[in-house]
Amino acid sequence: MQHEKIKDYYKSVSQAETLDLSVDELKALAADRQRQVQKRDELEKTALGLSEENFQLKAQLSALQGKVSQLQKLVDRSQEFRVISLPEVALKLGMQPSEFDSNRWYSEQHSIYVDGSQFSIAGTGDKGHGAIDLVMRVRACSFQESLVWLERQLGTGTARAATIEQVDAAVAEVEATQFRPPVQSAERWPVVRDHLLKQTYLPSPLIDQLHEQGLIYANAQGDAVFIERDVTGDIAGAIQRDTSGQYKRVEESAEGAAFYVVSPDSDLLKKPDRLVITDNPVEALAKLTLERTAQPTQSIQYQSLGGNKAYSAQAEGVVQVSVALSRGAEGDRVVQDIFEVIPWATSDRPEGSHQTQLKADIEQLRASMKRSNSKGQKLAKTQKKPRKTQDRGLGI
Repeated sequence: MQHEKIKDYYKSVSQAETLDLSVDELKALAADRQRQVQKRDELEKTALGLSEENFQLKAQLSALQGKVSQLQKLVDRSQEFRVISLPEVALKLGMQPSEFDSNRWYSEQHSIYVDGSQFSIAGTGDKGHGAIDLVMRVRACSFQESLVWLERQLGTGTARAATIEQVDAAVAEVEATQFRPPVQSAERWPVVRDHLLKQTYLPSPLIDQLHEQGLIYANAQGDAVFIERDVTGDIAGAIQRDTSGQYKRVEESAEGAAFYVVSPDSDLLKKPDRLVITDNPVEALAKLTLERTAQPTQSIQYQSLGGNKAYSAQAEGVVQVSVALSRGAEGDRVVQDIFEVIPWATSDRPEGSHQTQLKADIEQLRASMKRSNSKGQKLAKTQKKPRKTQDRGLGI
């Protein structure tokens, strides 16, 4: 009871303070409180965004720490897995250093230039990396024979060290060229999803399914990100769609990658029965929605243009290819390019766009349902209306 009295006291004090204020002062006070509420909401959203970004950075840091730990283990075992000097290998191969350039080595058949762990063969333009490559080129032997030779010439553990060095170089080369998609923002996804559904008229189950598969998500800027894949199904690019519907392909996306969906879901390594090429991801999904049937008779891949080599790469081995780009000067030019590369393709271009056609179909369906509901309500009212009894002269 005591805490209730205290609450009533402070409430009465607050009311007493506002009772003495004018209308303009009350409006100013209300506006100030509204600004404070908005500022608090903005700070909460910013805090959530920073928290999510911090979580992702921690995950990246953990992964890097794991790599550092692995590298440290290799360092600890440096006696066994020592860095093999290419001049040392060249000397064992019977080559002699040049009197004028310590990095140049020669024999009766070869002349090489050594630059750290890399080398080049004079006169051929042939280049290589590491001891294994050098032995294979100079001795014209296989990978296995090169390992055996290194083991015999330079001692136990040499072949293993050379293998690790070559694998590390190959991994570093792959990682340097590997595409890194934009970072996801789980906080912004609900708003981005809502924009997509309202602007594109695409069915929500389709959007949700692709989001669960990681093919559509939101980035930190609030754009919709559509993941592009190559012919093997590996992530190799991405394209972003802002709230105004403008698309921008992410830098370093592969030329052979495009956003695509196969319906019904099937093995990505198996070629579809038909390929449908559209302008962008939304057009691809709109075309899929327009053509989807309850009992499909063939597998169809709906894709956007993607990189310059995407449609030719995806069309290889596919008998039916439909060019379903929207009409216009830019679209006409791209269609001509596609027909030159895929001469067996056929035209399936819409009058406007697949998205506008989908919108018209949905609005027509809604209008039809509205008319049906209206007729049903009128019929229900008619059935509920009581019938008038006839006076048969019985004095009732």
